[in-house]
This record gives sequence, C-alpha cells and structure tokens, in this order.
Amino acid sequence: MAEHVAARFQPVLSCHLSLTVWGGQVMCLSVCTHGVPRTLITSKCGLETKIRTVQVLTNSNRSKIRNNPVGYILEKRKVLTDAESKRLGTISFGASLLRNVDFTRTLDTRPRIHDMFHSLVRRYALPPPTQLLRVFFSTVTSVSSSGATASTDTHFPVDYLVDTCGFSAKDASKFSKKLSRCQSTERADAVLGFLRSRGLDGANIRKLISWRPVLLGCNVETNLAPKFNFLRDMGFSESDVVNVVMRQPFIIWLNVQNTLLPRLKVWESLFGSKEILLKNLRNCGFFFSSNIENVLHPNMKFLRDECGISEKRVSLIIKFHPSFIMLNPDALRALVDRVEGIGITRESRMFLWILDVLHGVSREKFEAHVKLMNNFGWSNSDFNTAVKKQPSFLKLSTESLLGKMEFLVKDVGIAPLDIAYHPKPLALSLEKRLIPRFRVMEILKSEGLWKSTNKLHGFFSSSGPYFLQKYVLPYQDKLPKLHEVL
Repeated sequence: MAEHVAARFQPVLSCHLSLTVWGGQVMCLSVCTHGVPRTLITSKCGLETKIRTVQVLTNSNRSKIRNNPVGYILEKRKVLTDAESKRLGTISFGASLLRNVDFTRTLDTRPRIHDMFHSLVRRYALPPPTQLLRVFFSTVTSVSSSGATASTDTHFPVDYLVDTCGFSAKDASKFSKKLSRCQSTERADAVLGFLRSRGLDGANIRKLISWRPVLLGCNVETNLAPKFNFLRDMGFSESDVVNVVMRQPFIIWLNVQNTLLPRLKVWESLFGSKEILLKNLRNCGFFFSSNIENVLHPNMKFLRDECGISEKRVSLIIKFHPSFIMLNPDALRALVDRVEGIGITRESRMFLWILDVLHGVSREKFEAHVKLMNNFGWSNSDFNTAVKKQPSFLKLSTESLLGKMEFLVKDVGIAPLDIAYHPKPLALSLEKRLIPRFRVMEILKSEGLWKSTNKLHGFFSSSGPYFLQKYVLPYQDKLPKLHEVL
C-alpha cells in the first residue's frame, strides 16, 4: 500500500505537498497550489535510485522539462505512467490542469514540518530540507491564483540557430525541439568553433547539424577531437578528413578504440592496403557503416563455403565496388539465385563478376533489356550468352543500349547475333570509342585500304596502342587525317 505524507504551508501560499512512497522508495513528490497539482519529483517503480533532482511533468506528452520554473537542471528519469500513478494514489498533471489529488494522510500542523522534512531526507536520501522548501516555495509563487503557470521553454534558442548557424527560422524551430537537453549555448559555441577550425564551412556544418542536431551538445575534447585526430593519424589530409566526415558523419559517434579502429583494420585487410582503403573512404565510404559481425562476416563465409569463392577473389571485386559485400545476407542469397537463374553456375569464373554487376541492376531493368534485345532478334538464350561474356552492358540505361545497338547494326553493319556472341562493343563509349573508330574505318574503306578479313568486334574493342599500330600508323604519311578523327 502506498504511503503518503503531506504538509500545508500557510506562510507563503495555500500549498499542499504530497510524498508518495511505494515499496520503501520515493515514487512521487507533488505540490498542489490553489487546487492545481504539480508533480515535482518522480522515480520509476522498482528502480533502485535516489531522487536528486526536480521534475516538472506535462500531461500532454509527459516529457521531462529541463529548465523548470525554479531553474533546476533535470537528470534523465522515467516518469510514472497514468496506471502507475493511479495505483499509487496520485496522478501527475500539467501545471495548468485543474484536477484533484487523493491524499490519504495530511499533516496540517506547522510545528511538525521541520521534523517531517528531516525525517524524509534521512529515510529517502532527498535533497537537503532547505533546498526542498526553496523549491516548493519558488514553485508555488510561480502559480497564479487561476491555476495557470508561466510557460516553460525547453527548446534550444531558435535565434542562435538562425544567427550563428545560418538556418532559416523554420528549420531552426524544427531543430531546436531536438535539442531540449542542450540548454546552454556554451557547448554549441565550442562545437562550432572546433568544426570551423578543422575546415568545415557553414554549409557543411548545417548539413551535419541537420543530420543530427544533438551534435551541438557534443563534448569537443572527448567526442569530436579524438575522431578527427584519428583520421589525420591514419594519413588523411585536412581536406580528406572533412570529405570523409561529410560522407559518413556517423563516424563522429563511433568509439575510436572499440569500434572505429577494429572496423578499419578489417576493411584494410579486405582491400589489401591502407592506400586502397583511404581511396574508397574518400570516394564513397558508405560501405564503412556496414555491420561487421552481422553482415560482412556472414557474407564472406557464404561466398567461401557455399559458392566456392575465395576471400582473395572477393577482395578483387570489393576493391572497386565495396558496397557489394554490404548486402543484407538474405539479399545476397537471392542475388546468387538470380545469377544461377540465367544459367551461370557457381563454378564459372564469371560467376562473381556477374554477381557484382547484377547487384546494381534491378529485376525491372534486366527485363527491360531482355525485351529490347528481343526486338533485335535475340532469344533469351542469346541474351544470357551475351551476359556471360560481357555482363557490364547490363548497367547501361535502356536508351544508351538502344543507341549503341542501332549504331552497330544500322551504321556499322554488324549482324545482331554477332553482337550477342561478341558483345564487348556494347560496353564501350559510343562518342569516345565507337564513332571515332568507325570514321577511321570509313576513311580506310574510301582509300581501298580496308581489308575484309578485319573483324569488326576486334576493330572496336582492341586496345589503343594496338589499334594505332594496326590501323593508323601504317597510313599516317598518306592519310594524316586518321589522327584527326580519333
């Protein structure tokens, strides 16, 4: 059964104090002035903790307010639910709500007040009696005779976010609500000063704050500085550090020794060198957010044990596309099924490459490509044959693929089925490779120098030095314009 102790203070205002005890613990300390109950101190039922701070509760959202009318900074506490409060015989109300509190026992005799508070302090480790009385007296004086209280602003100053950070009033108002724990601008000043000193401009700082407003409440020395210093020690330049932090700001919240350093070692091992790791962190970096134990390790084990792909071969792929290995393990298994569905076995040397390509190609895009090539006379089997030989053409947009096919078939004169069995030209640039070499071919034909034995797919796909040696240099004196069209 809950135990209640209450006192009425006549010298200041009509004030009713209630202390609720449950299971030997202080649960709720309330003050009732002019019929307006206000819960000042609460403690979760069954939680072995001592009450050291003052809490003011609002009934609408039951959030904890840090800047209460008497200026006490609040600690994080779980408030009583309505059900718990009713069971204890008291209900936590907002300061402006007119409701009654059922107190089972009231002490109205003023001479006993002093003894009662000293007893409560000793028994329940409450703040000193003088502090409690000052809290109660300050609280009741802030309550008007009509039961209304001054509104308590728990948000971070909006004008600070506007004037100092450069946010619009609308954005500042939105972010300030997420900074109820950060009431002083002193720490925010330190954070902004630190970020600016490390080379972040106003736009980048706003992006970081927008991503996680509580950044303004960070401790520079224990949270921010160690992460920036660690990245510099890794070999990043100052501009590189800014780039990495902006691409993956979650690094700010990682513990250097427990998370950041071990994760970097794992990825350095997979990439094969620190230089490749740093390059990937600069260029993309989002792979770094992958969970090592739940994603990376299960995927590597699956590819090794069930697909027969060694870690060395996987490393060759992820050096260029690290996001491939970050797939959800179930999604990776589904991707393997897709590859096998087009006739590529796990033993094929192309299996891993096609797996990587299909990772970036949706089913819808794949089907659109199949339909397009069907229009050129390819069967589904022809399409799968082309995929096995040159899977990278799957990454093309439908429009780009159509443009290349029309050029190769209509302008160059290659049969569609020949492209299916020699698809490498589909992976080459139309403007930078295919069209310039086609012009070389036209010039050679016009001069009677084109040989019918030349294979078109080899003509377009051969390397630059080989192409020059075979098709340009032998005729450079007679046909200097060959160089001009390349």
